[in-house]
Amino acid sequence: MQKTPLLVFFYSLFCSFTHAQYFLIDSNAHQPSYQKARTLYFKTLAENAPLYNGSEYVNYGQNIVGSPFFASDSMQKATIDYEGTLYPDIPILYDLVSDEIVIKNYSNDYYIKLVKEKVNSFQLLNHEFIRFKPDSATEFLIEPGFYDRIYKGNISAFVKRKKWIGYTTGVEKVTYMFRDKTNYFILKEDGWFKVTNKASLIRPFENKKNDLRQYYKSNHLNFKKDPENTLLKIIYYYDHLIK
Repeated sequence: MQKTPLLVFFYSLFCSFTHAQYFLIDSNAHQPSYQKARTLYFKTLAENAPLYNGSEYVNYGQNIVGSPFFASDSMQKATIDYEGTLYPDIPILYDLVSDEIVIKNYSNDYYIKLVKEKVNSFQLLNHEFIRFKPDSATEFLIEPGFYDRIYKGNISAFVKRKKWIGYTTGVEKVTYMFRDKTNYFILKEDGWFKVTNKASLIRPFENKKNDLRQYYKSNHLNFKKDPENTLLKIIYYYDHLIK
């Protein structure tokens, strides 16, 4: 993409705002200035805005039962951190099969997929998805991609939400369908922990394991039947214990 001098000027201007935008958004005093600069930026760049540099998104066709998307088949507004710039109120779909964010191109003619390596995080339907790229110490435990942070305190809890295409065979035909796969993780100062059962849920909290086991039992928790709520309750209780 070749920018004209005018576009380069406005792009540079807005990038200056970008470094401070997290503070500006929270400041009522600066809100009008920020919104004015942002509006001018997008009006000038139009389809040349970095967000629209993705390639065309191709859907899966009509012969697969279910949906590949997170939460909804209709586009929902999200706030996207793309290369450090916040883009609020962008209608998106989140494809859990390919782990890609789908938007309409600037002219609203067709769907495009964002360059996911340039997306730091996005907020969608009261969920905060953060992109992680594992290093050599964690690549055996987590894969690159977006993780739904469901708890943030002294420690964090994440859910990796995925879908894959499975099938069943009948007498006369094969039926393809989208199937869910969900993995749960705890992130502490000493690293990532994958949670698959009661034992691995309590293992990261060695200093409070007896308290957590008692809490688990007395509250009739069951990770196998209700993993996400059980994970949240244990972590919340642990945070309470160490305060």
